[in-house]
Amino acid sequence: MGHGPAGKDKWQYEIPMVIWCSKKFKENHSELEQKISAAKNLPFMTDDMIHALLDLMQIQTPDFDSRKSLFSKDFDSTRKRIYKDNEYKNGEIIPAGS
Repeated sequence: MGHGPAGKDKWQYEIPMVIWCSKKFKENHSELEQKISAAKNLPFMTDDMIHALLDLMQIQTPDFDSRKSLFSKDFDSTRKRIYKDNEYKNGEIIPAGS
C-alpha cells in the first residue's frame, strides 16, 4: 500500500511465481515436472501455497486439500478469488455488491 494508485494496478496483486527444475530433477521426476509445466497459467492464491507444496513433495496430511493445489488434477481453477473484499476474476477486480 502506498506504492501506486491505491491497489488499482494489477502489478500490486498479481505476483509471479517461478519454479526452476534442474535437468537431473526433470530426468528423475518427469511426472512432477509435467504437473509444474501444466500449471503455469492457472489462477492461484498464495493462501493455498501449503497445499501446492504438500502435493509436490507428496506429503500426506489430513489438512491437504487437492482442490487448492494447482499441481493436482482436482485443482478448482473456478473458485472465487478475493482481493480486498472484492472478487478477482480474469484479471479484473469486481467491486463487492456488483
